[in-house]
Amino acid sequence: MPDFIDDNGNWGYVKSGYRMSNTHGADYTTAELHKSEFEAIANEIIDSKLSQVMKTLETAIPQAIEEYGAKVWDRLINSLDSVLKTDIYSQVNVGINGIKDIFYGEKCQEYITNSVYKQLKNELNKIKGISIK
Repeated sequence: MPDFIDDNGNWGYVKSGYRMSNTHGADYTTAELHKSEFEAIANEIIDSKLSQVMKTLETAIPQAIEEYGAKVWDRLINSLDSVLKTDIYSQVNVGINGIKDIFYGEKCQEYITNSVYKQLKNELNKIKGISIK
């Protein structure tokens, strides 16, 4: 923060090596006292401003990271969702087509027919007087 603004609009600062003129204070000791007071005030203002900035950053940065992370996660899930749907659809389609070929195949029909017939014979053989070989 500037200490003063001159007639031309230039900002002036009190630097640590600055020496006050004797017209500012009654003697050298007073000038040094004024200089140290200016430095203390400048340091206090800077410390206050830096403290405010640090407090703002301490809350703003984690919040920004959390919001950005949530957006990235949403994008990832949305892109993953469409990939998963496509992949599952492909697998189900291949599986059903494969089952159709197996189910309508001659060997499958023969196996099912033989299994049903065998079970039917077993049940009929349990009835007295009927014997199917």
